[in-house]
Amino acid sequence: MPHLRRTLPAAVAGALAAVLAVSPAPAAPPAEPAATGNAWTADLTVVDADDVGVRWTGAGLRLADTASRPAAQRRQTAGGMLVTAPHPLAAPANRVRADVDATTGTGTVEVAARGWRSGAWTEWRSVSGQAVFDQPVTRVQIRVALTAERPSTAPAVRAVLLVADSVAAVTAATPGLTYRVYATREGLVGGTTANGHVIVSRDHFVALPSARGLAPKNTGDYTVRVCTTTRSRCEYAPVWDIGP
Repeated sequence: MPHLRRTLPAAVAGALAAVLAVSPAPAAPPAEPAATGNAWTADLTVVDADDVGVRWTGAGLRLADTASRPAAQRRQTAGGMLVTAPHPLAAPANRVRADVDATTGTGTVEVAARGWRSGAWTEWRSVSGQAVFDQPVTRVQIRVALTAERPSTAPAVRAVLLVADSVAAVTAATPGLTYRVYATREGLVGGTTANGHVIVSRDHFVALPSARGLAPKNTGDYTVRVCTTTRSRCEYAPVWDIGP
């Protein structure tokens, strides 16, 4: 299933040759819900600060009203996403499967999962079919992304039923990778990134081509270490957008 398409380009750090090392950043997860279990229903009714462009209605989770968007943005593909609260498992598991009750209309629905293990989140993995992690996880968080060519016939997600279990061990995760690139700086102050962050002057964040490492709004769950070629100066920038 295609990834959620971004509606605006990224704002990325200055026009310098840089060394990038990508890795999930350890972070304490939100407080645990009271209920635990390895079969559960994702709560799609709570739309809060780490969600963007979606709303819950009697018909299910839908894209938010786009009438107030600038005309240029209304002509682009509409998109939004909801990130649920982490769900604690009754027993550690390394596989998550989902049964999605949705009407796609002219758009797409993508459900992804990530797991908490060894003090950090795994990357997001699509649960179209199944998501398998390299190690057992103790908590699972779900992300539901919607896109639509025409908001009038946008997708609606009524329910996401989930089951976590264990399968044979899979290949271990790849260590953080390093690249030498020439970065670009794009202002776009006032624009909105893929995770819902509104760009401000002198913002520091990065965009990666895949949604697997997209940090929820206002978090540093996934970061990129950006250095000059001499490595005399470095910073960790959160991954808040999807782009080239």
